[in-house]
Amino acid sequence: MQERAAAPGGSWIGSLAAPAILVAAAVGVLGGIAWLSQRVGHETTRPDASAFSNPLPAPGANRYIVKQTAQGSVSLVAEASKDPANAPVQQLTLAPSLRVEVLRAAGPADFKPGDWLAVIGVSNAVRNFSIHALVAIPGATPGSAQLARSAAGFAGNEAAPAADDQVILGGVIEQVTADSVTLKGSPVPVRIDVSPRAPIFRLGPGTTADIHDGDLLAFGGAGPADPRAAVLVRPASTR
Repeated sequence: MQERAAAPGGSWIGSLAAPAILVAAAVGVLGGIAWLSQRVGHETTRPDASAFSNPLPAPGANRYIVKQTAQGSVSLVAEASKDPANAPVQQLTLAPSLRVEVLRAAGPADFKPGDWLAVIGVSNAVRNFSIHALVAIPGATPGSAQLARSAAGFAGNEAAPAADDQVILGGVIEQVTADSVTLKGSPVPVRIDVSPRAPIFRLGPGTTADIHDGDLLAFGGAGPADPRAAVLVRPASTR
């Protein structure tokens, strides 16, 4: 500990003490700034935030509402119809070769490490997002950047709540807690806090028996008439 001697009041030592203290304080501040500058540039500090990028859209799918189901066929109405009750009805025979996948309602406990998670929503003009759904896709095949696809080729947003929903963020689930999920990321993992009321789905295989009145169907390919088409079902109970 450094001891400081007290000078008698009115002496010349006292008149010089205050300026000397101010100079020492200024030097200390400048030295602190220099130290902080070096510290910020050190490799152990938090990495810079990545540049903002727009959401990654998946190729659009044809969206229809099931008006009626029958043995081996369905009656469909385009979701975009302004008057669904009087809109043209399209009859579709469900071919045995039709690949069916279903968005099943789930909860945070259904997140599994190793699954792909797609964060679904829309962006706005102020570079913010509105999150509409979290879709877990087991066994998804990663593609470009943050996009991955299911066995039938769906990214998870095709049957999302809004037709303009996009994949905002995606990644492999690394860790799960009661109220959060962490995705593998570069340079650092990404943690997503999950509220109890969050709309969560698991995308998995299904059959034509999973198609019911009122369901939302999203067709891949060129649409329902395309023999190569696959369909993603969102049950009416989740809409």
